[in-house]
Amino acid sequence: MVIVFAIPQIGAIWKFVVFNPYTQTNESRPAFWNEYFLIGILMILSCFILGIMGKKLSEIKEETEEKIKREERKREEERKKFEEENPNWEQEMLARIEQKKQYYIDFPTKTCRYCQTEISSRASRCPHCTSYL
Repeated sequence: MVIVFAIPQIGAIWKFVVFNPYTQTNESRPAFWNEYFLIGILMILSCFILGIMGKKLSEIKEETEEKIKREERKREEERKKFEEENPNWEQEMLARIEQKKQYYIDFPTKTCRYCQTEISSRASRCPHCTSYL
Protein backbone atom coordinates (compact mmCIF):
# COMPACT_ATOMS: atom_id res chain seq x y z
CA MET A 1 0.00 0.00 0.00
CA VAL A 2 2.86 2.37 0.77
CA ILE A 3 4.42 1.74 -2.65
CA VAL A 4 1.14 2.72 -4.32
CA PHE A 5 1.19 6.15 -2.70
CA ALA A 6 4.93 6.57 -3.18
CA ILE A 7 4.55 6.45 -6.97
CA PRO A 8 2.38 9.42 -8.05
CA GLN A 9 0.74 7.91 -11.14
CA ILE A 10 -0.39 4.76 -9.38
CA GLY A 11 -1.42 6.75 -6.33
CA ALA A 12 -3.59 9.01 -8.48
CA ILE A 13 -5.36 6.04 -10.08
CA TRP A 14 -5.75 4.33 -6.70
CA LYS A 15 -7.22 7.50 -5.21
CA PHE A 16 -9.65 7.77 -8.11
CA VAL A 17 -10.83 4.18 -7.70
CA VAL A 18 -10.98 3.90 -3.90
CA PHE A 19 -11.90 7.43 -2.86
CA ASN A 20 -14.13 8.38 -5.77
CA PRO A 21 -17.33 9.86 -4.32
CA TYR A 22 -19.38 8.26 -7.08
CA THR A 23 -18.22 4.79 -6.07
CA GLN A 24 -18.62 5.50 -2.33
CA THR A 25 -22.38 5.71 -2.09
CA ASN A 26 -24.64 4.62 0.73
CA GLU A 27 -26.42 2.25 -1.57
CA SER A 28 -25.27 -1.32 -1.58
CA ARG A 29 -24.61 -1.74 -5.27
CA PRO A 30 -21.89 -3.86 -6.90
CA ALA A 31 -18.84 -2.08 -8.24
CA PHE A 32 -18.65 -1.53 -11.96
CA TRP A 33 -16.43 -3.77 -14.10
CA ASN A 34 -14.11 -0.84 -14.84
CA GLU A 35 -13.37 -0.46 -11.11
CA TYR A 36 -12.29 -4.09 -10.92
CA PHE A 37 -10.31 -3.59 -14.09
CA LEU A 38 -8.50 -0.55 -12.64
CA ILE A 39 -7.78 -2.39 -9.39
CA GLY A 40 -6.36 -5.29 -11.38
CA ILE A 41 -4.15 -2.93 -13.38
CA LEU A 42 -3.00 -1.30 -10.16
CA MET A 43 -2.09 -4.65 -8.65
CA ILE A 44 -0.18 -5.70 -11.78
CA LEU A 45 1.66 -2.37 -11.92
CA SER A 46 2.48 -2.57 -8.22
CA CYS A 47 3.89 -6.09 -8.64
CA PHE A 48 5.86 -4.99 -11.69
CA ILE A 49 7.32 -1.96 -9.91
CA LEU A 50 8.14 -3.99 -6.79
CA GLY A 51 9.88 -6.55 -8.99
CA ILE A 52 11.96 -3.88 -10.69
CA MET A 53 12.82 -2.31 -7.33
CA GLY A 54 13.81 -5.69 -5.88
CA LYS A 55 15.99 -6.46 -8.88
CA LYS A 56 17.68 -3.05 -8.69
CA LEU A 57 18.25 -3.42 -4.94
CA SER A 58 19.85 -6.84 -5.44
CA GLU A 59 22.11 -5.37 -8.17
CA ILE A 60 23.15 -2.55 -5.85
CA LYS A 61 23.83 -5.06 -3.07
CA GLU A 62 25.98 -7.22 -5.37
CA GLU A 63 27.91 -4.17 -6.61
CA THR A 64 28.52 -3.02 -3.05
CA GLU A 65 29.70 -6.46 -1.94
CA GLU A 66 32.04 -6.68 -4.95
CA LYS A 67 33.42 -3.22 -4.19
CA ILE A 68 34.07 -4.20 -0.57
CA LYS A 69 35.84 -7.40 -1.68
CA ARG A 70 38.02 -5.42 -4.12
CA GLU A 71 38.99 -2.97 -1.37
CA GLU A 72 39.81 -5.83 1.03
CA ARG A 73 41.97 -7.51 -1.65
CA LYS A 74 43.73 -4.20 -2.33
CA ARG A 75 44.42 -3.66 1.39
CA GLU A 76 45.73 -7.22 1.70
CA GLU A 77 48.05 -6.73 -1.28
CA GLU A 78 49.33 -3.44 0.17
CA ARG A 79 49.94 -5.12 3.54
CA LYS A 80 51.86 -7.98 1.91
CA LYS A 81 53.91 -5.52 -0.15
CA PHE A 82 54.70 -3.49 2.96
CA GLU A 83 55.75 -6.62 4.87
CA GLU A 84 58.00 -7.70 1.99
CA GLU A 85 59.67 -4.28 1.85
CA ASN A 86 59.98 -4.02 5.66
CA PRO A 87 60.55 -7.47 7.12
CA ASN A 88 61.40 -6.13 10.61
CA TRP A 89 58.58 -3.63 10.89
CA GLU A 90 57.06 -5.23 13.98
CA GLN A 91 60.33 -5.09 15.91
CA GLU A 92 60.86 -1.46 14.83
CA MET A 93 57.38 -0.49 16.02
CA LEU A 94 57.91 -2.23 19.37
CA ALA A 95 61.26 -0.46 19.77
CA ARG A 96 59.62 2.92 19.10
CA ILE A 97 56.91 2.18 21.65
CA GLU A 98 59.53 1.22 24.22
CA GLN A 99 61.44 4.45 23.51
CA LYS A 100 58.32 6.50 24.14
CA LYS A 101 57.56 4.60 27.33
CA GLN A 102 61.11 5.09 28.55
CA TYR A 103 60.93 8.82 27.74
CA TYR A 104 57.85 9.24 29.90
CA ILE A 105 59.23 7.04 32.66
CA ASP A 106 62.49 8.99 32.84
CA PHE A 107 60.82 12.37 32.40
CA PRO A 108 62.19 14.87 34.94
CA THR A 109 59.80 15.88 37.70
CA LYS A 110 59.72 18.30 40.58
CA THR A 111 57.76 18.55 43.80
CA CYS A 112 55.17 21.22 44.59
CA ARG A 113 56.34 23.23 47.59
CA TYR A 114 52.78 23.62 48.93
CA CYS A 115 51.18 20.18 48.60
CA GLN A 116 54.28 18.04 47.95
CA THR A 117 52.77 16.49 44.79
CA GLU A 118 55.21 15.23 42.17
CA ILE A 119 54.61 17.10 38.89
CA SER A 120 56.30 17.63 35.52
CA SER A 121 59.30 19.93 35.47
CA ARG A 122 57.71 21.90 32.61
CA ALA A 123 54.50 22.66 34.55
CA SER A 124 53.85 26.24 35.62
CA ARG A 125 51.01 25.37 38.04
CA CYS A 126 50.37 22.40 40.28
CA PRO A 127 47.51 20.24 38.97
CA HIS A 128 46.56 19.27 42.52
CA CYS A 129 46.47 22.56 44.43
CA THR A 130 46.64 24.97 41.41
CA SER A 131 49.36 27.06 43.01
CA TYR A 132 51.93 28.86 40.85
CA LEU A 133 55.37 27.26 40.89
